[in-house]
Amino acid sequence: MHKEVIIFGIGKYGKQYVKRCVDCKVSHIRITDSNKELWGTEYMGISVERPEDVFTDRVELVVVAVSDKYRKEIFNKLAEQYKVPSRNMKYYAETIVLSKEEIYNMGNMSLDKELEEGMVLTGEELCCLLRKETFNGLEHFFFEEKHRLLDKWLHYFEAYERFFSKYKEKDVTILEIGVFKGGSLQMWKHYFKGKNNKIKVYGIDIDENCKALEEEDIEILIGSQDDRDFLQDVKKRVGKADIVIDDGGHYMDQQIITFEELFDLVNENGIYLCEDLHTFEKEIPGEDFMKLSVIIPVYNTEEYLQQSIESVIRQTYKNIEVILVNDGSTDGSGEICDRYAEAYGNIKVIHQKNEGNVSARCHGAEEAAGEYVTFMDSDDWIAEDMYETLMEAAEAESCDIVSQSGYMVYDGGECRRVEGSTMSGAYGTGKDYDEFLSRMMYDGDKNCVGIGPSLSHKVIKKKIMDEIAKKVDKNIVLGGDAAIFYSSCLRAKSICIIEGYGYFYRVRKKSVSHSYDASYFHKIYTLYKYFEKLFLDYDRRYCLMEQLRKHLWHFLRMQMEQIFGMEFKSTYLFPYQSVAKGSKIILYGAGMVGHSYYEQIRKNGYCDIAAWVDSNAYKQDKNVLAPMEIVGMEYSQIIIAVKDKKNAEEIIQSLIDLGVNKGKMVWVEPCMMDLL
Repeated sequence: MHKEVIIFGIGKYGKQYVKRCVDCKVSHIRITDSNKELWGTEYMGISVERPEDVFTDRVELVVVAVSDKYRKEIFNKLAEQYKVPSRNMKYYAETIVLSKEEIYNMGNMSLDKELEEGMVLTGEELCCLLRKETFNGLEHFFFEEKHRLLDKWLHYFEAYERFFSKYKEKDVTILEIGVFKGGSLQMWKHYFKGKNNKIKVYGIDIDENCKALEEEDIEILIGSQDDRDFLQDVKKRVGKADIVIDDGGHYMDQQIITFEELFDLVNENGIYLCEDLHTFEKEIPGEDFMKLSVIIPVYNTEEYLQQSIESVIRQTYKNIEVILVNDGSTDGSGEICDRYAEAYGNIKVIHQKNEGNVSARCHGAEEAAGEYVTFMDSDDWIAEDMYETLMEAAEAESCDIVSQSGYMVYDGGECRRVEGSTMSGAYGTGKDYDEFLSRMMYDGDKNCVGIGPSLSHKVIKKKIMDEIAKKVDKNIVLGGDAAIFYSSCLRAKSICIIEGYGYFYRVRKKSVSHSYDASYFHKIYTLYKYFEKLFLDYDRRYCLMEQLRKHLWHFLRMQMEQIFGMEFKSTYLFPYQSVAKGSKIILYGAGMVGHSYYEQIRKNGYCDIAAWVDSNAYKQDKNVLAPMEIVGMEYSQIIIAVKDKKNAEEIIQSLIDLGVNKGKMVWVEPCMMDLL
């Protein structure tokens, strides 16, 4: 047990943990973070220190308060760089900060030592203090039995025992909303099980992966607890239940809808238990959750609009407002917007005459109240954790803009991943951001767009968007995303480009951007003139006009391929002169050059590609292997498929370090051929 603690991380989770420690009167708190821009700043009166200063002292307990996706990385860094013993590091969710309320929440459980407010305990320390001989059946299962992960307040076990014990060893049907990792469903099955009684446990969850947690006597239904149609289907499936437990999303509107729909599912003298009523307050904006405004321009998409809005409603990131801008729709889209605005307090609708996508986006941005804004097309949809992922990065990196990528989904069901950028990581003020600006519209090294301009999988600080909304040309019809996004980049001071594919573009045959328009080239010219004027105010070292011309040519090629069926190719010619026909090779490189080489050989069969490797791409592309996997393979040559000589030399050296014979390696400066 500890009365002093070092907290690593001062993003969203770190701030929550520091506040918890302060509120619970932990006597000695130190904060540290790897972000040097935070050093010397304060949170709740506590200075953020350099890790080097903190970890030179004796370390008793380091609490890592970061998103779970960064957890392993931080633990490794603390162990390797700062020599913190693994036994002294704990993830914040594995600790308990004791307040008077938390001590009360221990229920009637007996402990070997009296607990005090302000103590910080790890899970292992708490278990060691418990007197196991006093456990009831549920507590015994929780602490002693092998089961899937289970998350319950400890004092709930006493209440469960009091109300549910009458069903032990009797025929019983239980329905629990909220499956998580499946541990609680196993607990109910174990608790009520007798020698001959029948038990049926149903679970409800929105996560399709939970279906895999089914086992004998446990059935899991996939759907949302605020979807009334789904809940009606649940009633038909279950029939009647003795116990219904709402441990789902914990938000007020969800709990109300679920109660209204499922209360009559409960048998006479049965039990309906709604848990965690205190947690609905998280819907109230607070300092620990930056608000995000989601702006959805709507024009004649009634067939798809509900799916789009529902995908936003079901986001794991909850501090969201949704602004639907009905841009003069002539179908039923406007009525759908009104219904959602009436049903949800965080959704509002703006009706305007048809003024185009750029105008609708700007109008929505003017009404936005969030610290960040994002945009979505009304016929697309998003993964349920997309906004949480983007906002975590925004806070962790303190960035003005955060971007990831998505998928193109075609009418026939085909799904293709969209590579959003040739760059990755955080670019801040100074040289790093200059590098980003110099290739954001067109990356000359890769001969493609540096970062795609689609606004739909990006979050942008509201104050930047406010400036853009005042100045952007509302007459722009083609390239509206580019006009807003690249203008935002010029006003921003930092951007973070992260991995992730949370956005799903619906590609429709009748989509505006995929149909012929006689004024097409005039619209391109309008976009060009807007940027031409804008770029006059910026340093020539970014080569913005040159980037623009190449970007527009790239854009024109793609549009002409879609509209006219013309196929343009920029191909790097495979070094046939250096490779024997029919030989077995390894292709190293999965960038533009590597893809060109690979496609040529795949189509003409000139030689046999034993393996395709790349030190980075193997993480995203299952067809590409890590370089170390070639050890022991049979091949005659390794073809280095990269454009830059220095890069090729580094690859050659890395292969030599793996024990590869340098004489088997071939690099020829790639030769580009533009074909129509």
